Amino acid sequence: SVLLGKAAQRHAYLEVIPIPATSMHFIKEAFENEAKRVKLIFQTLVPDAGSDSSRDGLFALRETVQSEENPQYFYFEVPNVVSASVHRIPPNSQGRLPLQFGRQVACRILGCPNRVHWKECVLPYAQEAELAERFKKEFNPFDIPVDDDSDDDESE
Repeated sequence: SVLLGKAAQRHAYLEVIPIPATSMHFIKEAFENEAKRVKLIFQTLVPDAGSDSSRDGLFALRETVQSEENPQYFYFEVPNVVSASVHRIPPNSQGRLPLQFGRQVACRILGCPNRVHWKECVLPYAQEAELAERFKKEFNPFDIPVDDDSDDDESE
């Protein structure tokens, strides 16, 4: 997952990108190469990319940026592959952070560099609607139902 945050504004941009298991062995090298290419320096927050690294990485991230005033950062991890890492953006930095960094890494791994920008992935409305319905159906077993009965209790 990729997280871009501005803690003082409580705003984050989160990308979760599925990668086939057959491509997992390319991720660490692609991540390191892409970071070097765009001149991002990452600090490893949790040395071991084990099963608890996501939880531990988020705790370490909070500890890392909590002491800074208006911290801006780019957080990257792939559970069991790339340890939780953070690139801190210096205050008043004039440098531009590549918001598509996660997609750049994913597209490099998947061999589709032409799909880095979301506008290259736009589908016709009918096809997008069909995919959305298929997603809803397949995701339904994992969805947490919202209890709408709370309004009914107040009217009685």
